[in-house]
Amino acid sequence: MRMKFILAALLLISARSYGQLGVSSGGTGRTYTSPYGILIGGTITSDPMQQVSAGDSLQVLQSLGAGHLPVWSSLASPVYLSYTGTLSTPIQLSVLRGGVTVQPGSLSGARPYSVDTGVALYGITSNYDETVTGVTLSNVTYIGTGGFTFSHDSLLATLDITPVINIVSSFHPFADPLIVVLRGQSLKYIGGGFDVTDLAGVDTFDFPQLTDVIDGGFDPGTCPSLVSMSFPKFAHLYGGGFNVSTCISLRRISLPAFVFCRGLFNPSSNDLLDSMYFPLFAVIAGGGFSPSNNPSIKVMHFPSMKDIEGDIQPQTNVSLTTIIFDSLQIVNGSIEPSQDTSLRSVLIPRLARCQGIDLSNVSQSASGQYLDTVCFGISGILKDVEGDIILSNNALSVGTVNKILHDLVSLDGTGGTVLWGAGRTLDISGGSTAAPSGQGIVDAVTLTGRGATITTN
Repeated sequence: MRMKFILAALLLISARSYGQLGVSSGGTGRTYTSPYGILIGGTITSDPMQQVSAGDSLQVLQSLGAGHLPVWSSLASPVYLSYTGTLSTPIQLSVLRGGVTVQPGSLSGARPYSVDTGVALYGITSNYDETVTGVTLSNVTYIGTGGFTFSHDSLLATLDITPVINIVSSFHPFADPLIVVLRGQSLKYIGGGFDVTDLAGVDTFDFPQLTDVIDGGFDPGTCPSLVSMSFPKFAHLYGGGFNVSTCISLRRISLPAFVFCRGLFNPSSNDLLDSMYFPLFAVIAGGGFSPSNNPSIKVMHFPSMKDIEGDIQPQTNVSLTTIIFDSLQIVNGSIEPSQDTSLRSVLIPRLARCQGIDLSNVSQSASGQYLDTVCFGISGILKDVEGDIILSNNALSVGTVNKILHDLVSLDGTGGTVLWGAGRTLDISGGSTAAPSGQGIVDAVTLTGRGATITTN
């Protein structure tokens, strides 16, 4: 033990004498270090350690690869790659970034190709290319204002943008007949529109992280093989409207997180669509509610809708029997379904304000179907109906007729209500609608005394 202690002491004295301790003995092999510098391994395992200075504020340490010391460099602004045009001619993309050249490889239309840049793309476009068969973006997270457009590429069968998180402009694949699955599993934001049209073979949209489309609309259209549409996190559409159209095999639209739509809400001409699941959908701004020409849907139920800045005007949904807005309070337009020839019930129990109501053009005697249940707010909740109420040629019960008359009498200019009377019309005549009775007759007289025109059976 005494001998080991003596040897260790001699070794320490030797290191102090010569000013360094070799790497193989547990030292650095250096006689001094720079303040706050970073120690780096030597060129071989036993060589003295090397040192890199502390660098400047906000710089990052950047590798130059094996055999080179890393260097400090400033964070650069994003550098965008752009490739626009056909893919039939192989090209080499490269970008200079902090003095380091990134070489992602060639793109060739003759094969499926991938873009693996490690940097952002300004945009990527291919039109009428007859050779490209597949597109994979393997390490691209950002596509800039150039957008993403692939159109009329007759052999394109694979379109996978899984790493992409943000597309600043539009996402617009269209008229590519062989694509079956359209996938963007990391995509969260689209600055332009989700404009996916004329994809004859696509049966699946796979976008589980998409939350926001900023402008340009949500417009999947003419995808005849698409069976279901589920965007589990899609919450906000800030412009352009919701226009899913002419997807003739589509049976269900499921948007469980969807809250806000700016523009017209207009799913249309989807022959087999029989279910729309929007449990949190609350606001339509700058547009109305107008699903149309969906012949298989029977119920439109939006339990959380509170505010619609346009008309409620579903049209020509010939199997539609029921419209329910449990929470809707404000309609800055008219409530006017049209040619929904099987419609039996329109229920908006918490309605506070609307511009007018016209349910005279929903049923046809030839079909034997008549509207028989309506509810537009209740006394104490209903505050203002700015226009006429036309409910002619229906099959309303005496209880419903009396309630409508009573609710309008309650709009007397007190308690926050706006007086309903002079120059306004209520028509609840025709069809098999019951005549008012008891208090209903009294209320009709009251409204007539205010200057309103009241027509009943």
